[in-house]
Amino acid sequence: MVDSDRENYQTVYARCRSAVAAPTAGLHFTESLLQRIAARQVAICRLTLHVGLGTFRPIEAARLSQHVMHSEWGAIDAPTVAKLVECRREGGRIIAVGTTSVRLLESASANGEPGPLPVTPTCSSARPTGSRPSTP
Repeated sequence: MVDSDRENYQTVYARCRSAVAAPTAGLHFTESLLQRIAARQVAICRLTLHVGLGTFRPIEAARLSQHVMHSEWGAIDAPTVAKLVECRREGGRIIAVGTTSVRLLESASANGEPGPLPVTPTCSSARPTGSRPSTP
């Protein structure tokens, strides 16, 4: 990775710079597009995703069940969980941008009802103690 990648290969809404890559599904979002979405009364909830190298690792095992996937981790804070739960209770839709976001939401809902995943107090490359990796 060259130095310019650290700035150029990030989403406009990235807050932490510790992932090895940007969640690519969100790279096309601009500040202007996010403002237009919000102007249509669409709530935007933010998650913390830390994409790992496993995202780019090719499957080399003869059987898919033998492929070892690297874990990724992320965080969802309690206020965001509350918004997601309220949205579903009111019959609203939750639209995740990208498979990494979907996996994080699935992990947060592993017990049937969404719950917060640990929030890292500062952005760092180390996974916070007690955090759960998202389900590959």
